[in-house]
Amino acid sequence: MPRPRRACDACFKRKVAALGQIYISGHNLGSFCSRSGIPYFTPEGERCIYANTGRWPCLRRAGRRNAPTRLPIRGPGLDLPDKAAVQELLATYLASDFRLVFPLVDGVLFEQTIELAYGPATTSSNIDGRSARACVFAFVSIVNSRFLGADVQLVVDGHACAAEAQALLGDMLEDANMTTVQTLLILLTHETFCGRLQAASMYHAVACRALFNLDAHVLVSDERWDDELSLADRERRHLRILFWFSYVFDKDVALCTGRPPVMDDDFCDLTLPAWCDDGRPEPVASYTRPRRYNNRTRSC
Repeated sequence: MPRPRRACDACFKRKVAALGQIYISGHNLGSFCSRSGIPYFTPEGERCIYANTGRWPCLRRAGRRNAPTRLPIRGPGLDLPDKAAVQELLATYLASDFRLVFPLVDGVLFEQTIELAYGPATTSSNIDGRSARACVFAFVSIVNSRFLGADVQLVVDGHACAAEAQALLGDMLEDANMTTVQTLLILLTHETFCGRLQAASMYHAVACRALFNLDAHVLVSDERWDDELSLADRERRHLRILFWFSYVFDKDVALCTGRPPVMDDDFCDLTLPAWCDDGRPEPVASYTRPRRYNNRTRSC
């Protein structure tokens, strides 16, 4: 059987050299990292972008020099926003596609968190109350500025709310619970949106340890979204959702930075949830929408 003809050495070398490269109109504008598969611009690609836009891309590495400033220094303790407005923001969040990508809170469970945060038992010595307040502040910090078309907008500073949640977290790390994990992951999301990826990765590491302490890495939830659940079952299911959110973020950070992941697959039960084939997370009808908050004001 005749052997297939091979290209000449010069053509073969050029063909091999082109593997993993991004050529457009004969220009080598980018390459794919052989280790992670992440594409990046070559110097020629960066010059091409500058020639067409007048700006140099800053995508190679997000260092401290280019990172935005950190959270503002916390002053006197903030007062919680209006309770009805927070409930309206929760209902808007649950009805949006934003929660499909960031399933950070469960409607029923977070309504209980709101009641606890605004309840009379919330004092400086009440750990559960402080944890609930931190979670509400963190939730407002990411949701308020992202639903500009909602019927309610709070005149609050999202960065100040995040700083308040961060300050309240200090007393709760010893006693890990679902509310604490929620707060950590919401602050992680806030820091990611602000471009402070180093701070986000630190929140992520603490959240992963808290999830391990709660055995969320080995919990397997077989319930579907249309099942009637007790509060304990709902909390267990939501913990598992928070685990998957942290797991995906962990892999993204490892691929983009080359740093080792926090979560080791060998120690995690990676059985996919029963509801992953349902197509959409929990229907909005399962959450009772609170009374509409009518004062519509501009968000800062």
